[in-house]
Amino acid sequence: MIRRALPTLVLLTAVVVGASGCAMPVTPAESQSAPLSTELIFAAVSEQTDQDCPDGDETAFDTSWPGDDGAAQCTFVVPDEQLTVTSGQIELTVPDGEDAAAQNYVTISLEDADAAAFGELTEALVDRPQPQNQLAIVVDGEIESMPAVMEPITDSEIQISGGDDMSPVYDKLTG
Repeated sequence: MIRRALPTLVLLTAVVVGASGCAMPVTPAESQSAPLSTELIFAAVSEQTDQDCPDGDETAFDTSWPGDDGAAQCTFVVPDEQLTVTSGQIELTVPDGEDAAAQNYVTISLEDADAAAFGELTEALVDRPQPQNQLAIVVDGEIESMPAVMEPITDSEIQISGGDDMSPVYDKLTG
């Protein structure tokens, strides 16, 4: 059973940047890079409910927002629309200078075969209604981000941002 709380970094908007032409103009002051050392899963979202996740359902993830209201949310992914990545390069970039107010981000460099499969997966999500157009990014059994896919992402580099500090995500990916 995969059932974990959604990290607070997802409270901010998470963005996957690829061939969409969206780029963050930054001057990196600090950058660290390492090989991917854990399984990274990209999965199509099938539905979200305002209920607790059912026990024993490996397609269900607890994505409740942290806070005092205790509202439950469960996100389900499509088992047949997933890409599992086990190799690639991960880079954490922290902006400096006039870009210091910008969020830091993690760049995932996919190998050619994974990049092609990722492009096919994102292409399939483009015209779907929300939440079926969302892509769950799963690391260590937790959804780290669920951006909506607005157009196919065919680039081999993917950027994830969504909080003041992406170091914990980088650390999970590089172990």
